Amino acid sequence: MRVYSCLAPMLLVLTLAASAQAATRTWLGAANSAWNNGANWSGGAAPAATDDVVIDGNGSYAPVLDLSIGATNINSLSLGATAGSTLTISNGDFSAKRLIVAGNCAIGPNGTLTHASNTTSEAHRLNVEIGGALLVQASGKIDVDARGYERGDGPGSNNNSSDDSPGGGYGGRGSWGYQGVQIGETYGSVTNPVSIGSGGGARGASGNGGGAVKLTVTGALTNNGVISARGQTIANDWSAGGSGGAINIVAHSMAGSGAFDASGGSDTNANGGAGGGGGRIAVALTNGASFGGATFAAYGGAGSGSYATSHGAAGTVYLKGAADTNGQLIVNNNGQSIPSPSIVTTYSHDETVAFDKVTITNRARYHLGTNAVLDVSSGGQIVGDTNSTLLLYEGQVNLPAAFTLKELNFSKGGMDVATLDTSLTIDSGGKLTQEDNTTTERHRLAMTISGDLVVLAGGRIDVAGLGHDKANGPGSQPGDESCGGSY
Repeated sequence: MRVYSCLAPMLLVLTLAASAQAATRTWLGAANSAWNNGANWSGGAAPAATDDVVIDGNGSYAPVLDLSIGATNINSLSLGATAGSTLTISNGDFSAKRLIVAGNCAIGPNGTLTHASNTTSEAHRLNVEIGGALLVQASGKIDVDARGYERGDGPGSNNNSSDDSPGGGYGGRGSWGYQGVQIGETYGSVTNPVSIGSGGGARGASGNGGGAVKLTVTGALTNNGVISARGQTIANDWSAGGSGGAINIVAHSMAGSGAFDASGGSDTNANGGAGGGGGRIAVALTNGASFGGATFAAYGGAGSGSYATSHGAAGTVYLKGAADTNGQLIVNNNGQSIPSPSIVTTYSHDETVAFDKVTITNRARYHLGTNAVLDVSSGGQIVGDTNSTLLLYEGQVNLPAAFTLKELNFSKGGMDVATLDTSLTIDSGGKLTQEDNTTTERHRLAMTISGDLVVLAGGRIDVAGLGHDKANGPGSQPGDESCGGSY
């Protein structure tokens, strides 16, 4: 009797263990789009936390996972291995409302992971926490393009429908609108972007901003496809593209040759329209040092027609390897010129950020504005090219004890005196200058340099042609452009 009384509870335990084993739940999509409806899944039950989820074909209805009541847990996810498949997350945020995958997540060549479209408020974001590895195969997509704020909405949009329609702003400012007055303003964090992108201006039929993606990957992230949060490109009269959105990633390590893209939207209409500003990308590795062969883009969108040079400003790309102290900032506008005189810039304000390296390139203008502090004092570098500019205007830059300006423009805006606590060497291709004045005296090159100032061959301190415009200034003859100016 004692033997049988011992075996009975053992059999019960074994039976319970078997019932708790993981199942594979395959999406059928027969009833509706609801993830939690068991009729849409093989086995007649919605996925449990221990289940492996396979979505390989949308069925009659593509799946929508509603996170309005909190997180959803599964064991693994395979999306779009052989057939077109889209998983849409609704009501997610960058806090508790997220999809948690205990093991691996694979986005196949026919798979798209996205979030629902936003309108006038920030209701939907894509937040996925992965306990294993994330693989995005070639042609696979994590895609929240044009799923941010709609036109006329968002912190970087102009919602006055009787005004001009500038491009939406986020990491970079959106470009001039129809009347050439308004711009789309910047907002958000360089190192930890959490917001969706803003729509183009309300006048006309402007584009939506890009959405927002947050990925936390305990294992390796291999991207051979596309992870994107681009602003919407449109083709409408006197309208504008939306700004890029946010891509925010923490991963163990990174591999692959895919794309990360949070560029602003363009307007391709022949009559003219403005480009949206680039969004924000931040990638931090907890163990790796290399970002593989991936490409990173947060370009401003292109203007068109009579606004062919009304391109949006570049957004920001922040990359930090595990061994980096502060990481690097990249501001790259893909060679697109921006309006001049220009306040269409990658405008930083109300944030103190330290970097090991700052790269400003391909006609980018990185603008240190109100209460902005750029700190590279711990041996950091600021590099770029002769078509790009670091603009110091109301902000502050902390440089190393000795700093060399080479192949980059360093421009001073405003009338205040800036202090550079460094010994400054201006090397070949480096130029110290000021912003352009027009009808009034608003800018001058006024600096106090605490150490030495050395100008080498090919370096310049140059403010030529940046004073008052013709027929303006106390030494000019108003209304008579034939007279020479005096001083």
